[in-house]
Amino acid sequence: MKTRKLLLIFILILLFFANFKTYSQTWAPIGAKWYYNYNQASSVGYVKIECIKDTIIANDTCKVLNKTRYQYDYPGVYHTVSLGNEYIFQNGNKIYNYKYGQFYILYDFSATIGDIWTVSASRYQYSSCDTIGKVHVDSIGIKIIYPDTFKIIYTSSYQNSNWVFSGPIVEKLGCLGYMLPIQQLCDLDHEEGGSLRCYSDSLYFYQADSLIPCDFITSINEIMADDQFIKVFPNPVYDNLNISLSSKGSMNTFHQIEIYNCFGQLIRKLKFDDSMKYSDYNFNVHSLSSGIYLIRVYTSDGTFERKIIKN
Repeated sequence: MKTRKLLLIFILILLFFANFKTYSQTWAPIGAKWYYNYNQASSVGYVKIECIKDTIIANDTCKVLNKTRYQYDYPGVYHTVSLGNEYIFQNGNKIYNYKYGQFYILYDFSATIGDIWTVSASRYQYSSCDTIGKVHVDSIGIKIIYPDTFKIIYTSSYQNSNWVFSGPIVEKLGCLGYMLPIQQLCDLDHEEGGSLRCYSDSLYFYQADSLIPCDFITSINEIMADDQFIKVFPNPVYDNLNISLSSKGSMNTFHQIEIYNCFGQLIRKLKFDDSMKYSDYNFNVHSLSSGIYLIRVYTSDGTFERKIIKN
């Protein structure tokens, strides 16, 4: 009986992993697009990365990924910023990017728990950080992107490495934070982008939040008028943060408050009972580490965002 149970468990494990989409298919096919949140100081918008063509580097066929930032700068200027190209090369289950004269592993989809790989700095020339880093595979799971199931890899820095990924890594999508490694110790200003909003190609579509369109930029009127409808204070904050709403034709009330860290990760969510008509809320943020946070407030009159500094 024990042998039969073990055999059944073994078969179930095989069936489970058989559902993973193996990476014989191309990662970043031409036309693939990624959209990342962008929110820095008085600028908001998104970063779009698109695979535009093939090219040859060091006798290898690479994908050219073009990066563009679309942003609105308070108080009233829309513009685009070219962020250059990335050059991606796939070899089996490993994805490499070409940096500073050589290829470095970007993602290793064959990695198992405990594995370590070396990543390159994405923009080390602008900082005092090391030019490479190491990531450690902490755990592995699955993520469904209809109609297939993909491997998801959770990583952390290895031996206090500066360069890490700002979220888990999914086979088809890449990192659910920004595509490239980010600096966790000496540069928290993500000049290129935050968390992944959307991914699309000819076969798959992923959207992190159905309420946020892929190419959404807060409108000029919304940002200029925001201060009439929401106050977040004090800023910087040490202990207690106050959020106060005013009316916008009708009584404005809270539905939900979310707090995101500088890596675009949701760290706290407060959901309000619709029967309770709160328009002022005070909560303690003393336990948060010092740094920059994004406060997203869902109300009966719309969604508002504020960046705060925690001392």
